[in-house]
Amino acid sequence: MKVLVVFSHPSRCSLCGSILAAVLKELEIRGDAIELLDLYTDRFDPALSLDDWENYEAASNESIRRYVDQIQTAQGLIWVFPTWNYGLPAVLKGYVDRVWKPNVAFRLSADRDVIFDLFPHMRFFLAITTFGGGWLPNTLIGNPCKRTVASGLRRHFSRRTRFNWLALYNVDRTQAHRVDRFMKRIQSTIRSLAVN
Repeated sequence: MKVLVVFSHPSRCSLCGSILAAVLKELEIRGDAIELLDLYTDRFDPALSLDDWENYEAASNESIRRYVDQIQTAQGLIWVFPTWNYGLPAVLKGYVDRVWKPNVAFRLSADRDVIFDLFPHMRFFLAITTFGGGWLPNTLIGNPCKRTVASGLRRHFSRRTRFNWLALYNVDRTQAHRVDRFMKRIQSTIRSLAVN
């Protein structure tokens, strides 16, 4: 299975970097064809330019064509990212804004209705994130990052696409045993995903 792994952290020496390494190792054990997109290493420009905006519904231009090809040919999608200020890192939000556009991630009917049927090949979408703060403060404000991914972006995929949200909270004060337990949870989740 071809799996697109999108990594959105400036450092591979971070906790997110360790999570990425664990994800890649588990996918290799499964024998998946891995395509890694490291948005920082790739120097992905998250800003939606005037040209991008004016041609939003047109065919994808050369600046994003490779990213469009990646997601259109992937059968599995894994995101590894930190939650910063209750949301996606700017580079990941910009990736969605620029790449998940009409005729890539959704289409518009003649009546301008949004139709989500362009990812029928996607078997799973796994979002793995870390939070500096605890579960309770994030929950009390409605956990906007989880809502964006689990309720908003998830709509782009078919109901048959398995979705998992794995979050490690309170990493600013976390203990090694909690990180180990989270890594085991990631491992078991990946092992349970569809293989082909």
